[in-house]
Amino acid sequence: MKTKLITLTVLLLSYITVNAQEDTTNWYQNLHVKVGYADNFSFSSDLNVAGYETYVPTNATFRLGLGYDFSLGNKWTLSPSAEIDWIRIIDETVITPDSGLDRFSTSRTSSGSELNIILSAPFEYQILSNDKNSFGIAVSPQINFRSFNDVGLGTSVDGDASSNRIRYESTERNRIFRPSLLLGLNYNFKLGALPVRAQAFYSHSFAPAYFGEYTYSNDFNGETQTGEYEFDGHQAGVSLAFFPFGNGNREKKEKKEKVVQERKERSEIKGSSRFGYKMGVNFSDITAIDSNTGGLSGFVGTELYGGLFIDTKISNKWNLQNEATFSFTDENMFLEIPILFKRQVGRNFWAFAGPKAQIVVNESLEIDRNFGAGLDFGFQYDLPKDFFIEARYGIGLSRQISDFQLGFEGGKRNVLRVGVGIKF
Repeated sequence: MKTKLITLTVLLLSYITVNAQEDTTNWYQNLHVKVGYADNFSFSSDLNVAGYETYVPTNATFRLGLGYDFSLGNKWTLSPSAEIDWIRIIDETVITPDSGLDRFSTSRTSSGSELNIILSAPFEYQILSNDKNSFGIAVSPQINFRSFNDVGLGTSVDGDASSNRIRYESTERNRIFRPSLLLGLNYNFKLGALPVRAQAFYSHSFAPAYFGEYTYSNDFNGETQTGEYEFDGHQAGVSLAFFPFGNGNREKKEKKEKVVQERKERSEIKGSSRFGYKMGVNFSDITAIDSNTGGLSGFVGTELYGGLFIDTKISNKWNLQNEATFSFTDENMFLEIPILFKRQVGRNFWAFAGPKAQIVVNESLEIDRNFGAGLDFGFQYDLPKDFFIEARYGIGLSRQISDFQLGFEGGKRNVLRVGVGIKF
């Protein structure tokens, strides 16, 4: 199987190389950036007892990737891509009085997140098309890689005393390598002059994402059971692919590039400022204290952010950037106000760092304090047409968030952030 896979990969790369050499003038026009959202589902278990149920709800996934289009003919396109999946995992347990426990108990706990790398080679066939839009289907083999393979041990205990308890213990095993098959519907259109591909997809996994064994014991009714469970990791979701270098005609490009160049020259004057906005995704990590045990706990989530900024030139290599950014974490909306000192470390490359205030602006019973402090640092890379990409990490210095449903309190909010923006 591995030999066939390697042979197929070599043939595919050879074909791509030959086609890329035929037209290298505007090779970057077929380069695209992908963002997507999906749910991972299909949890199954042998557990079948009175009044007790444990399972994993569908896991939210944010996908970010980079791909390239190769034309295979009039209606066929090959779009190999490499993507990263950030998957949030939530476990849920429901206990009813049928178990012997004298109360109804429901708990949802975040068991962290996992990072997957997805390699795919979608073949797209256009069913309907005109000068501006096209509709087609996509089929793609995929390879899912986890960054590690670990064995997890879990224990859940509920009851009133040591002689009257319900106990569920599990041993979980993960897979590093997992093949899958994607089926999708594609719609290609233009957002202004920007080519965009929207896709609704279903990905069928041929091996479970993780699996394990459990032991259940109930002191109330004397029932015990051992068995197995698995999570297949099938996915259903949507994605958008943006082609930032494939828009416009040559004359318009030249005029716009001239305007951009003049604007850039003005921005090099000391004291000049440029305005802009940006948006992207948060990978939130709340480090908190477990309400029951006093140990470490928290929440891992994937949300969106967006905001405005003013970038001011203060010296030859230094800029000062002020921002007002709205972001989300665990259903709470934050207004972040960072003051960033930016240092140019390359032709289009910047490093930055600075303090920030983060204010909770929505009403919530789970907020310890509305005002908190933090520290941001990261990098920015300037793209053509006044676009840029940024990657930053924010460290929370104040304990602001508690979540009694997830069972933690006194949480500090740390955020890994990846996004895009534009300057005017």
